Amino acid sequence: AIRKMARGRMIIGTVLENNDNPERFIKLLLSASSEHYFFVCAGAFTPQSLSAESYKALTEVLSLGRDNYYFILHEMEEFEHINAHIKLFDVCFIGWLKDDLYQFGIGANKIPEYFYSGKPVIHAYSGACDPVAEFGAGLVVEAQNSQAIADAVLAIYKMPPEERAAMGRNGRKAAIEQYEYGRLAKKLENVLFCIVTGK
Repeated sequence: AIRKMARGRMIIGTVLENNDNPERFIKLLLSASSEHYFFVCAGAFTPQSLSAESYKALTEVLSLGRDNYYFILHEMEEFEHINAHIKLFDVCFIGWLKDDLYQFGIGANKIPEYFYSGKPVIHAYSGACDPVAEFGAGLVVEAQNSQAIADAVLAIYKMPPEERAAMGRNGRKAAIEQYEYGRLAKKLENVLFCIVTGK
């Protein structure tokens, strides 16, 4: 159904988990062309849960009467459920606040899920230890910079399909090699062995 609604436009999607705020995604929706892009936001939120600025942006979106967005308003809890939505995306988006808190890195669950999908990621992030940049899995721009995010959307739209596919492959490879539970358990086992044996 979503592919049909998109009518050939590039689908840019995000998944909201826990207390994620959709503000940055809604602002992106406002700034981008409805001719080339279709936006999907999957995850539960209510108008009452939004900040005043987010609520204003959402009201503006709804008042424009555009046909280039779709909100899937329910909890994203099950891994399979999340990935069923991500499979529909052409590009995954994740945006953060520009905050000193992220000088120590991030650990969002959706990042390995985005990577595993094999889709390129637009990452609006200004902190340390950026996995999207590290693994070449997409485009990284300054957090909370609406123009930079819009420029990244245009850049990835104009990008040759094989270049987008290469980013997706990089992300999937990273998901399997760096985030898969069996491999993580083995790494932990090695660390604990070294601590216990002093080797």
